[in-house]
Amino acid sequence: MPDKKLSKKDANAALDLIHNSLSCCKTAILYKLIDQLRAMLEFEHARCVYGDKNEFWTKKMRAFKLITSFPEEWEERYASKGYVLKDSIALAAFHNNGLFCWEDVKNHYADNNNTKLVANEAASLGLVNGWLYAQKGRQGSECAIISIAGTTIKNTARSRLILDYVLPHLAQAVKRINFANNKSYPKLTPRELEVLSWITKGKSAWEISVILNISNRTVEFHNSNILAKFDAVNSQQAVAIALDCGVLCL
Repeated sequence: MPDKKLSKKDANAALDLIHNSLSCCKTAILYKLIDQLRAMLEFEHARCVYGDKNEFWTKKMRAFKLITSFPEEWEERYASKGYVLKDSIALAAFHNNGLFCWEDVKNHYADNNNTKLVANEAASLGLVNGWLYAQKGRQGSECAIISIAGTTIKNTARSRLILDYVLPHLAQAVKRINFANNKSYPKLTPRELEVLSWITKGKSAWEISVILNISNRTVEFHNSNILAKFDAVNSQQAVAIALDCGVLCL
């Protein structure tokens, strides 16, 4: 079996990138994070996408917010020709969660004419191979998608391991940037805001229940709603997102 551990150098670089991504809520900072990742792996281009996949089928690429360093000519051609409906890699992202290599998808759909068309045109502009990560939201149908691509990018166990660690955090940063740019902040009820405020002070669910004179189960109910609204995996992440969005102030 292949070694599933990163080298000390790779691990330190990945941890540094993850740490920096936790406070990222601006496009300029995201580009710097991508540069950090580029220093670890060989790739030329990156595309970060966020949107509601239910709107995708009617609005196509207009349904999504793009942060991209893909060739401008390719982005214009991709949008004008509706390649998002023909691109097997994009379609795979809407139906799957997690990380996969472009090469694997293209091989799976090798006999599909649309796949060949899009892949050949992309390759002519330097998008020969790449990796894609898709992260679905905890509620609704929103998704964040990150692609990295180029002519020298490699499909190796090391690349997969680094990306498995790093891309979930970059995807969260993409979501925060979308919230910040569109001012579409999640709305908390007064009680949810109260619970979250006490969480920032390090109080446990039991302590909050005593302070607010409500049951522990009610506190956990409000906390669950908070996590869903912020698409967060834990209370600490919800606090970070709330602070980034300006919903909560220390």
